[in-house]
Amino acid sequence: MYAKISLMKNPGTRNRPKPTKTTSDRKNSSGFLWLAMNKPAEATTTRKEDMGRRTVYDLLPPNLPRVESVGRLDRATTGLLLFTNEFKLGQALLNPENEIPRVYRVVTNRPLPEQALPTLRQGVLLQGGTICQPIKIQKNNFPTPGRSYVFTLQEGKYREVRRLVMHFGRTVRGLHRLTFGPIELGNLKPGQVRRLPDWEINKIRKMIK
Repeated sequence: MYAKISLMKNPGTRNRPKPTKTTSDRKNSSGFLWLAMNKPAEATTTRKEDMGRRTVYDLLPPNLPRVESVGRLDRATTGLLLFTNEFKLGQALLNPENEIPRVYRVVTNRPLPEQALPTLRQGVLLQGGTICQPIKIQKNNFPTPGRSYVFTLQEGKYREVRRLVMHFGRTVRGLHRLTFGPIELGNLKPGQVRRLPDWEINKIRKMIK
């Protein structure tokens, strides 16, 4: 369904700063690899798939060093997914103590009730006792006016966005990650992959406490 592609030579974002040759830049280029993918729907974030479904690793270019995804997106979720062979830094991005923001575009089956937005901004206790920290949430007119929102989370609990929406009696019809920390999806098309340049990797490092 999705063909393998080669790495894009540009990051796909506008007005990016030119990289400078610093000591940290040279260190970043000495063996660590960071990739950004626009994960398509139906691709699973697993290395092996018993049911024969396409995985995100099938979409990576061949002959790369071994990389792992930084966290996961469920099969129906699309958007930005990072990969790296710098495993310690990748795990640090997932550590809640570092409060790395993830921004999602969310489409629901019906508009969220008015009380949902201030409640989500204060934090929610989900059924089963899971505590979700306060999130930022804004209404959005794209792609579906009245049912589209932008969620900014700093934890990344299991299926957190879907569970938060379900808490208010709604379901998620579309979930698309736009950013992870300082890294933006940009104009990558579904299934495309690009290599992060040194200046973007340095932005990641600066966010880790």
